[in-house]
Amino acid sequence: DHRTFLGSTMLLEHSLSDILDNSTKSALFITTDLVNFKHLINDRFGQSVGDEIIRLTSDALRSTIRIHPRTYNDSLFRIDRKDFEGSAYRIGGDEYAAILVDGENLKHADHEKILRNKIKAMLSAAELQDYLKELTVNGFGVRGSYCFIDRTIFKNYAQILKSADPKINTVCEYILVAKDNGFTL
Repeated sequence: DHRTFLGSTMLLEHSLSDILDNSTKSALFITTDLVNFKHLINDRFGQSVGDEIIRLTSDALRSTIRIHPRTYNDSLFRIDRKDFEGSAYRIGGDEYAAILVDGENLKHADHEKILRNKIKAMLSAAELQDYLKELTVNGFGVRGSYCFIDRTIFKNYAQILKSADPKINTVCEYILVAKDNGFTL
């Protein structure tokens, strides 16, 4: 994606297909979308401000993931994180996805807790909060969903994407609420 430097939907489809066809590692697929983005950001401030919010949330998502070295163009964003390695994608206007890959550790991990931690980290990014504070935006948030990629259940990209659609299967949602010259979740 030229605006966010995250992987594209086409790359995501290829990555998920590759995991289904070839990988022996466990994988967790996470999807997120921005809550109240159109109403609070684009409609009030215009597309250029919306683009900046998209960039900031993309940066925040990327900072939560130890980028997998084989992901498209990710050498620019190599981050030393003590977390599951993975890759991040922009899959729609305000929708993102991440694939976290690991061996047995991920298979037995608390997947919902991983999702919640990723979303909290995204919304806690100082640069994003500073920008939202400057705009006096209250009620912006992120909702998410996930699915563990089980090769015995999922046969293709579309099945995985549908299973983890945050608009249909919301697992958690966090909203920033203005408080004491800052935000609380």
